[in-house]
Amino acid sequence: MRRGKWGVAVCLLIPAGMGFAGDAASLAQQCVTCHGTEGEAIPPLAGMPEADVTAALLAYRAGERADALMQVVAKRLSDDEIAALAAYFEGLGP
Repeated sequence: MRRGKWGVAVCLLIPAGMGFAGDAASLAQQCVTCHGTEGEAIPPLAGMPEADVTAALLAYRAGERADALMQVVAKRLSDDEIAALAAYFEGLGP
């Protein structure tokens, strides 16, 4: 997937622990930069099962899944933030 320079910059500028767990839509802004909100990007996150999003983010965070950008983003997320994001994207529907 091709990422524009601003998408990468937005993803990397959002620091960990900013307290977004209670506001998943705000936290998701770093994700929608690359993934979109309506299934227009690959992989689309809108409607993805919560368990799949959680598993992917945990695998990136642990270094078990390879993608340099996603590993950086996932390492900045707490367990609560990952859970909030997973629920948010599942709730968007396909």
